[in-house]
Amino acid sequence: MSDNIQVIFGGSFDPFHNGHKKIIEYLLQQPYKHIWILPAFLNPFKAYTSFKVAKRLQWIYDSICDIHDKRLQVSTFEIDNNKSTPTFTTLQYFKKQYPCDEFCLVIGEDQLYRLKDWFCFEALKKEVCFIIFGRKGYFAYNKDVFDEINYKWIEWNIGISSTQIREGIKEHNNAVLEFVAPSVAKDLLAIQ
Repeated sequence: MSDNIQVIFGGSFDPFHNGHKKIIEYLLQQPYKHIWILPAFLNPFKAYTSFKVAKRLQWIYDSICDIHDKRLQVSTFEIDNNKSTPTFTTLQYFKKQYPCDEFCLVIGEDQLYRLKDWFCFEALKKEVCFIIFGRKGYFAYNKDVFDEINYKWIEWNIGISSTQIREGIKEHNNAVLEFVAPSVAKDLLAIQ
């Protein structure tokens, strides 16, 4: 990897949790030019988010406030669009900002099952390297996708997901709060 690589870590972050933060900390150990956290206004494959966009954005800032590395940036490009924005559209925006740089997209292994359904996938796969964080025991996808993309595999076991946190909160399982920043936990407790 070289220092002219922009890394985009997009997602709903519904909510942002310590697993997301650990991925960011890992990425900051690599020689990337920037690591962009890119919260979606609305994931193109979802009808809604559980938490409002302003709250999700605030939780990101609260969760990373102790990371002091100028390469880490938060982009509100997709939020500012105020609608669901395909990754390919976002990539074109970043390429205009950094025309001489290369781009990588961070995804979890759980996104592989629908990767070929992403808007303009055929064009997208030619323009990026996917940094894929494996999820232990997750095999619900066609492995042929690896023949079509440029990727770097990171064996990883995050151990938590935003879905698990949302379900835990609904069930009044406060144990899930250990996986989020204290300010996020406080907000989630107030929702219960």
